[in-house]
Amino acid sequence: MNLLLDTHVALWWWTEPELLSPAAGAAIADRANTCFFSAASGYELAQKQRWHPGFLPPAFLAALPSLVAQEDWLPLPITLPHTLRAGLFHPPHRDLFDRLLAAQTVIEDLTLVSCDDKFSPFGIRLLW
Repeated sequence: MNLLLDTHVALWWWTEPELLSPAAGAAIADRANTCFFSAASGYELAQKQRWHPGFLPPAFLAALPSLVAQEDWLPLPITLPHTLRAGLFHPPHRDLFDRLLAAQTVIEDLTLVSCDDKFSPFGIRLLW
């Protein structure tokens, strides 16, 4: 299975794995699955750190590319088709990061790992 990790899911995997559902934790740990980490999630974490200093340890963002690589997750860049699909989604969802993740899930034929029920209107495959 090809999984796209929602930002909070990746963060919990590293910092508070007990917050993950058993199904989500097992799917991420299963090396038969391929996990993707979106550039949108890196941007979201950086924004949250800027808005809320102390949200993350100071070295966390600098180490993020190494953390993703150590997990054998694949970085997923944001492409023009992703941005167009995100902008054209009809659900009235204002979180731009969520819209990008939903678009990447559709275009790349992935399953989004997330506990956020706000993704339901997008009609994407979800795992929690």
